[in-house]
Amino acid sequence: MKKIVSVLVVLLMVLSACATTNQEESSNLIIYSNRNERFVQNLLDKFESETGITIQALHGANPLQVIEESNNTRADIFISNDLGALSYLESNGYLAGAELEGIDSIPEMFRAENNAYMAISLRARGFIFNKDLITRDQMPTSVVDLFDDKWADVPNGFAITRGGNGGMIGHISALRYEWGDQRTAQWISAIEKNAAGIYQGHGDIRRAVGAGEHAFGLVNNYYFHQQLLEDNNNVGFIYLDQEEYQMGVIANAAGIGLVNN
Repeated sequence: MKKIVSVLVVLLMVLSACATTNQEESSNLIIYSNRNERFVQNLLDKFESETGITIQALHGANPLQVIEESNNTRADIFISNDLGALSYLESNGYLAGAELEGIDSIPEMFRAENNAYMAISLRARGFIFNKDLITRDQMPTSVVDLFDDKWADVPNGFAITRGGNGGMIGHISALRYEWGDQRTAQWISAIEKNAAGIYQGHGDIRRAVGAGEHAFGLVNNYYFHQQLLEDNNNVGFIYLDQEEYQMGVIANAAGIGLVNN
């Protein structure tokens, strides 16, 4: 983690030296962020305190904003929930490459060839489960298992997020890549039919599982660690598809991109 943070700080320092549009912004770094504020603000505050450079952060921004403002953007960098959006922006000329020290600390598969974008954090998908309702040995261990209707009959059932959730979109994209559209559509139909709860976000799922409202739920791995800090913390976690010949756990990276111009 220290390496990834150090690369981000180097990147921010490089950008702080870039030309800006007016004198008022000359000592500021403008950041558009698509990540939840609570996941990035501490890092931005740390950068400000260590460098004296003021950050202006627009939280809740999205890739379309970078595109729409491309002819007159204020953003120096864009923080994204996933690398897919950054790859799209880079391939369409909205991000710029750079030579950065320390970039080799980030694996090549998690950055652009020209360093226009790179991962800053990684999360994996899996099942959080309530140990009072189901044992580890009784738990499904693969996304394939959810094709089986039997999971609708476990105590209090299982939970998933709505289809528009960013983590679920990334999950479905990975399944489409691995399985193709037809089988992925069948999987979506199966979980929609068998899920006992469909929630807005993963935080809702981990709290519901912790409270015993559901036996298990599909979340990003860090929600398990968040639930361990709660009073209802008798929970476990299953990383998916870890057996031989299985596809492996689905992982998604948040990233940062250098906005062009």
